[in-house]
Amino acid sequence: MYKAGDASNRNEFDQLLLRIASKNQEAYNWLNAIPKHKWALSHDEGGTCYGIMTTNSSESFNNVLKGCRCLPVYAIVKFTYEKLVKLFAERQTNGYVWQQSGYNFPMNVWKHIRKNEENRLYYRVVQHHAQEGIYSVVVDGSSYIAQWETFTVNLNARTCSCGQWVTFHLPCSHVHAVCHYCSVTVDHLIPNVFSIQCYINASSGIIMPLPDESEWPTPEYEILRLTPRQTT
Repeated sequence: MYKAGDASNRNEFDQLLLRIASKNQEAYNWLNAIPKHKWALSHDEGGTCYGIMTTNSSESFNNVLKGCRCLPVYAIVKFTYEKLVKLFAERQTNGYVWQQSGYNFPMNVWKHIRKNEENRLYYRVVQHHAQEGIYSVVVDGSSYIAQWETFTVNLNARTCSCGQWVTFHLPCSHVHAVCHYCSVTVDHLIPNVFSIQCYINASSGIIMPLPDESEWPTPEYEILRLTPRQTT
């Protein structure tokens, strides 16, 4: 089921659903009754989810704040504060280092771009209409990169029949192959939201140091302190 939901290509999605039906018709009927845009990337019109399959945002927070479960409230607040200070400082430093090193994109985006750039070596491009930006990309039989052998790329519409460009908003390896064929880079096809400057801006805020407790203002309300329950 997860593979079907994670598939960016509708043909692949349909094939996976048929496999589910062949194994369990009841499961297929249950899945088919759920609107596909709510759980399948291949039906995420416009790539609203950006390829994110997280169904529970609280689990994402738990992953960031590992180690603070079951702690007292004060310890949880302190842990969260220190974790945020560390994250902001690290990302600010990384962003400026990458920018000064000449990177246009954060490291994880750059690695994704490099991987697609390497995969395009196995593709053959056929031009259909240069002005309309329409090309077909044939996968070389020497590399099993994807299930489908031929893909249609439309540079003007910013789509590829593999579905990944719309889903993830980053040019897929087939687009890289077309750009290389046209002697241009893919940089102008990458949304600004993935730029190194946006990465830096996202962590540009300052989490100020907390003053010593002796310098805290006196509260204008009564603080109630619970008496520990006596055990017998």
